[in-house]
Amino acid sequence: MVVYNYTAESMRAHLLKMYEMSTRAGGLKSGVRLNEAGAEVAEYLYQQLRQSDLSNVRKQYFPIKRWWPDKYSLQIVERNGNRDLLAFPLWCSAQSDAVELELVDIGYGTSGEMKGLDLKGKAALLSMKRIFHFLPTFERTGALEKLIKKGAAAVIVINVDLDVPSGMLAVSHKAAMAAINEGELPYYPIPGFCIGNKPGKELQELMKTGMVKIKLELQTSVTDTETCNIIGELPGSGEIDETVLVGGHYDTWFGGALDNLAAQGGMIELARHFASLPVDQRPRKMIFASIFGHEYGNQGHIALAKELEPQKYKITCFYDLDGAGTPGWEFDHEGRIIETGFNDICGIVASSNALARPAYQALYDHNVFSIRFFDNAHMADLDGALSELGIPTLLLISKYIYYHTPLDMPDRMPPEMVYTSMEVNRQVISEILGSPPGYYISTNTNPCQDEEQNKMHQPDIALEDLPVNPKPWTDGPPKDLLFEVVPPSPKILSPVIVWRSHFISEGIAHIPDISWSFGNLLEKLLPKMRKGPATGTIYLIPGRKTIKMTVKDRYGRESTIERIIQVVK
Repeated sequence: MVVYNYTAESMRAHLLKMYEMSTRAGGLKSGVRLNEAGAEVAEYLYQQLRQSDLSNVRKQYFPIKRWWPDKYSLQIVERNGNRDLLAFPLWCSAQSDAVELELVDIGYGTSGEMKGLDLKGKAALLSMKRIFHFLPTFERTGALEKLIKKGAAAVIVINVDLDVPSGMLAVSHKAAMAAINEGELPYYPIPGFCIGNKPGKELQELMKTGMVKIKLELQTSVTDTETCNIIGELPGSGEIDETVLVGGHYDTWFGGALDNLAAQGGMIELARHFASLPVDQRPRKMIFASIFGHEYGNQGHIALAKELEPQKYKITCFYDLDGAGTPGWEFDHEGRIIETGFNDICGIVASSNALARPAYQALYDHNVFSIRFFDNAHMADLDGALSELGIPTLLLISKYIYYHTPLDMPDRMPPEMVYTSMEVNRQVISEILGSPPGYYISTNTNPCQDEEQNKMHQPDIALEDLPVNPKPWTDGPPKDLLFEVVPPSPKILSPVIVWRSHFISEGIAHIPDISWSFGNLLEKLLPKMRKGPATGTIYLIPGRKTIKMTVKDRYGRESTIERIIQVVK
């Protein structure tokens, strides 16, 4: 039996074919959604998995409510005629006939920035950055919810870091999944749009000289339809009565090269590789799944979880493929794009240290720069209902700065980096596939486990027992430290959000390795706020403040970087 070995070129071919399908509609109409591109990519994945020697390859259909922007526009109202702005609707926001609204700048939507503003019947201009490149800052500030309470008539989100709109839901993933579980459509009660940085800055400058009005229209439709997950099975030898689930989402915002078509192309090639192995090298059954709907509320995850629930006590792991290797680009403290000289940070999200161990080893073996995003975390927005089954989950996520924008293109993904990413995935999956019976199930620390799953428990391994990098990424203490602060000039008694954007350490950094100093009393009263890659504080007194981020490596060596901010009344 000949073992199938994929190549960078074979994975690239899948990416380019699916990307062409995704972008055929052009511009902001691109994307694998509940549209022709969605159906075409689903069929492609189905046919490719059928050709991979899997068994029981099928389309798992499920009902879904389709929200769709049928007609939309956003304009600046000017004396000599209105001027169009390149804008994209916030998904699942309310429709509106053409209407002119006064615009009010609310900054990043913190309580201090919004205090005293009259927003009733007006449009709010909301600045947004992405924490770790993927989490919108307004999810931390609660800005969208505050706007509803203040009676705002619309919201315009500025994608601060890039001069293009970004795709996003108008509600959180948590709220979206709650609505979907009740058979409802996630819904935000006012219309919303996203615009790029340049028009956002222009609007802010115009507002300094007087009243600014915008004219918007958003006509939407909601229909009942269906879509599908693509599922294929690979029988094992029967030696171990467990299943390894490998999958990821295939829906996209816009072209979606990194997020998530490259990983889907990689999954096809991984399926072919494992199907070509002698059956005695597969002691467990495997399931490969292309899942629809992650970007729109994890509908496919919910459908797949319902099918797999009877098997949940025998699922070794859900290995989530999301992101697939790009160069590292970051924003420096002046907002300029810089190259890091490494790959985009690979974030490890594992439901146990035991499950993280093979990931550490593979990442070190293939020299892929990584950090631990969240320790033993349940990530509802990433793994959705599958994680909520209480099963072990592992995700090696890569989201570069062009995530969820039309700039997420294959040209930014060197084939050799995508190949290396899949080699890491192959090595980790192989380790999980051949692990001792029940090991990852019993060491699982997923907080969603039920009573029966908790009965299987044995102690997880300690952080200190994880592999050491044999080829350190730096010979000295951590270097190239960068972090973000939002808002840049906060008000007293109002939240300040900080997060690490970049650093290089000798090996994979953990949550406790990153600490903060804000120079205020609150950090002494709440010491937990000083730890972790993203946190925040509140200042009681105005003035110049120094925020410091310190990173420590496993040998105790430390480096610190600081930024000065001005806190105002």
